[in-house]
Amino acid sequence: MKEANTRRDYVRYTVQDKVRFFDLKIEKCMSAAAAARQLGIHVRTAQKWVKQSNTCPDSIFESSEKGGRKCILTEEHNAMCEIHSL
Repeated sequence: MKEANTRRDYVRYTVQDKVRFFDLKIEKCMSAAAAARQLGIHVRTAQKWVKQSNTCPDSIFESSEKGGRKCILTEEHNAMCEIHSL
């Protein structure tokens, strides 16, 4: 029996990758899955791009800088740390 792969590799696609994908999808009238397979893009990622382009077409080419975990410390916590370090 094959062991489950617990490590996941994340891929960051460039704007050029997205442009190439939408060129194939629109100009060649390909499905999202077919265009994604041809370019080596994960199918679910491509389908997410299509859904996002249907709701807000300009947002697909913007890079999202939100990554990682949201900071839970507030300014009050930082002030307390400064007081204790004196």
